[in-house]
Amino acid sequence: MSTPASASATPAHAQHPHNPQMHPVDNIMMSDADPTTALFAKCCPKSWSKSHWWCPSYLADWMLLVILGIGLLLEVTLWDPYVRTYQMATLSGGIYSFNDNEFQFPHKEDTFSITATAVVSFLIPIIIFVAYYLVQRFLWKDPRVHDLHHSILGICTALVIGYFAWIPINKSTGSFRPDFWERLNGGDVDEIKRGREAFPSGHTVMAFLGLGFLSFWLSGKLRVFHSSRGNLWRFFLAWICPMTLAVAQAVTRVTDNRHRTVDILGGAVLGTGAAFCAYHLLYPPNYAPDCERPKNRKYGYNDYLLSGVPSYPRPPVGQATYQVPEHPPYMPPHPPAYMSAPPYPYPVDNGPAYYRK
Repeated sequence: MSTPASASATPAHAQHPHNPQMHPVDNIMMSDADPTTALFAKCCPKSWSKSHWWCPSYLADWMLLVILGIGLLLEVTLWDPYVRTYQMATLSGGIYSFNDNEFQFPHKEDTFSITATAVVSFLIPIIIFVAYYLVQRFLWKDPRVHDLHHSILGICTALVIGYFAWIPINKSTGSFRPDFWERLNGGDVDEIKRGREAFPSGHTVMAFLGLGFLSFWLSGKLRVFHSSRGNLWRFFLAWICPMTLAVAQAVTRVTDNRHRTVDILGGAVLGTGAAFCAYHLLYPPNYAPDCERPKNRKYGYNDYLLSGVPSYPRPPVGQATYQVPEHPPYMPPHPPAYMSAPPYPYPVDNGPAYYRK
């Protein structure tokens, strides 16, 4: 027997008062699914549709990161740095000497090798991400497994964004390292080539994008900039500790005669910018009411700055009044405009109740 049209239509009380694109899913008002779902539906396992967070656009992100990573490896290997001309004086015996003492510092060993920088800037953050997931999953019984996925995807995205900007600048400028004269007199072609890759510092880019992403992540988890949670020890743990380690690695690049001050400053800007972009692709801003929760593309959680829909538990569809009886303890009597703007104020945070069946 066919269902009457009136029964199949969405009840008036189930419609969102300000956003007609919202619809009820599992007794929760959700936004439309990810638009890439239809594109990948034929090639994805059916079990993915049962996940409360996974959607095909994440697969597209990983595929794009792999392609860009291979492209970056080819680019850094095949692209020779720009050969800048410099006024020299040839001394007896074929020894070159620069007229500028800025590039005549002695060659020294690295305090932080590229391997050590990668371990400190990526392995340590990933260990922290995994440890937080284990505590979240097995001690707090919180089923938000996509936090681990988002954190690892985010730090990999920061790496690709940072080096996507670093390689063209580094190869195109051909800036000399402070120890370039010793590399030139040594006669090693590879060392001479690396001596023209000073600006910006690649070690510094890696240090600041990895540890910078960790700082943003810790800042969200500890709610450092939230109005009722921010205090000094949270700021120290989230920002001072990781950034001190990043700055220490950058300073060694100057003391090891690998870079000038302007080189590490440029690397710090690129790395921090890459970390900022990658973090906010997957997490809400640190000042958001739900800053500790990762975004969920499948149902539109946490995208409240774009859609106006908060990620807190929605009331049942039959009781969708979208009104808060009283202000939560963390919300001031008169919340900021972005929190009280349509479609409705933020309800009280009662934990991950929207995952429960």
